[in-house]
Amino acid sequence: MQVAGRIGKGAYGGVWQATVLHTKSDVVVKVVFPDPDLDPEEAAKAHPSEEKLSSFRREIEIMSVLGQHPNITAILGITSDSRVLVLEEAMIDLHQMIKSQKRSLCLSVVRRWSRELMEGVAYLHSISIIHRDLKPSNLLIFKDMTLKLGDFGLAREADPNEQLPVRREICTLWYRAPELIMGDTSYTSRIDVWSAGCIMLEMLVGRCVTAGRVEDVCKVNRASDLCVLCVVGLFCQYSRSLLSDLCVLCIVGLFCLYSRSLLSDLCVRASPPFTLCCLLGLTCFVVPD
Repeated sequence: MQVAGRIGKGAYGGVWQATVLHTKSDVVVKVVFPDPDLDPEEAAKAHPSEEKLSSFRREIEIMSVLGQHPNITAILGITSDSRVLVLEEAMIDLHQMIKSQKRSLCLSVVRRWSRELMEGVAYLHSISIIHRDLKPSNLLIFKDMTLKLGDFGLAREADPNEQLPVRREICTLWYRAPELIMGDTSYTSRIDVWSAGCIMLEMLVGRCVTAGRVEDVCKVNRASDLCVLCVVGLFCQYSRSLLSDLCVLCIVGLFCLYSRSLLSDLCVRASPPFTLCCLLGLTCFVVPD
C-alpha cells in the first residue's frame, strides 16, 4: 500500500489517502495518532495514550459488526495490532459540500440524502448501534452521489430503547439533543434522530441553524419544553422565506417523531389533523416514489 497525504485528523487518529498497489484502488487509511511512520515528528514528541488506543480499538470493534449496508461506510481491512483501519474512499463530506454551495442544496438532492441518512440510522439502530456523533462532516458523499455514515469513534452497542447513563460528552454541540444540553443523566438512541433532523434542516437552509454555545441555551424546566420551542422557532423563522410547505412539514414531523412527549404536546396545542399532516410530510419526503 502506498500512502499519500493526510486529509484529516480526528480526536484519536489521522486520516490519509492511500492506494492499494496490486489493485490500483484508492482507499482511506485511518491510523492512531501519532504514528511513527506517518507522523515521525509528532511521534518523537509523544506516544499515543492508552485512552486513544482503547478508543480506536472500540471503533474497530464497532465497525467489525456493522456488516454491509449501502449507507454505511465499508471497512476494507484492519491491521493485526488494531492500529490501522482501511476504508473505502469518499469524494467529499457533506459539510464541505454544503460549504462549497454557499446556499441550500437542491430539493431533489436533499430528498435523496435525507432518505439515505435515515436509512443508515435505522439500520444502525436495528443492529443495536447508536452513532452518537452524527454531523455533516461525518457523512460521506461518494462518486455515485450516495451518502454514507462514517466515523464511528463515539458509537456504542446498546438497545435502541435502553436508557443509557451519560458518562462523557457525546455529540457535537450544534447537533446535540436538547436533553443532553439540559444536563439529563441518561439518553436513548433518539439522540441520533435529533442530529439527523438538524442535518436535514442544514441541507435545506444552507447553514447550521442550531449553531450556538451551551451558555446561550434557554433555561427551561423540561427538555420537552425546549423541543417545542425549537420546533416553533424553526417553523416561524424559516417557513415563509426559505422552505416550501412540504419541507416545513418534514422538519416538524421529524421533530415530532423524535420525542413522544413533544408529539403529545403538539397534539394538545394543535389539531390532530395538523400533527398527522406533519408525520405524512416526513413520510413523503424520505420515502422514494
